[in-house]
Amino acid sequence: MSLSLNITNEYSARAKSRITVMTVITICLVAALAVVAIKLARDVQEHETQGVDRHILLTIHQHATPFLDWIVVHTTNIGSPLVVAIIAFGLALYLAYRRDVVRFLVLGGSLVGAAGLAFIIKSTIERPRPQLWHHLMSESGFSFISGHATMSMALAAAIMAILWRTKWRWLAIICGIFYAGWVGFSRLYLGVHYPTDVLGGWVVATAWVMVVSLTIRLVFGDTIRIPFTKKS
Repeated sequence: MSLSLNITNEYSARAKSRITVMTVITICLVAALAVVAIKLARDVQEHETQGVDRHILLTIHQHATPFLDWIVVHTTNIGSPLVVAIIAFGLALYLAYRRDVVRFLVLGGSLVGAAGLAFIIKSTIERPRPQLWHHLMSESGFSFISGHATMSMALAAAIMAILWRTKWRWLAIICGIFYAGWVGFSRLYLGVHYPTDVLGGWVVATAWVMVVSLTIRLVFGDTIRIPFTKKS
């Protein structure tokens, strides 16, 4: 048996025909998100968000309870890069088994790119983590952007993109928002990130997944056929 990839020069012509209203809307949304991310980064560097960030964190901390402490400590890492990587690996194996190359590329490109962007932004901004109270969990590294928020949103948005044209779209949206939202809240509850760290992670991840999904679908379409043929 031999494996052949049915990718031809027709993709260039097909890509031109896919520039639709939705494509233009997506590009505009990505541009808007990029502006928001740049503005956030600039404000963080100039300490313009510090007062609001501290106020929100302290307000959340006022409602802390032992029960919530236990829940948050035991669930916050569902958005950690390691857990996200494990989930993504399982999904990637399934997509590879189904020979669904487009969705495989969307998933892989979204998560690898988001991780790279988070690392670059953290290393560039070098924002110290908040130290407003004793942390229930020890965290290291820089604060902006939140790696947990970035990776959980990248995973959620990638799954939304993968399932966008299926009957599972709304389930993916609802579960994805809850998943990324809870991870983001948990980082604030623990006091290991400022609100703008979480918001920045969500914005960067969402914009990047939209770029990846749009680019791959424009270049390859919805499917790349990988037929298995038997040699006579």
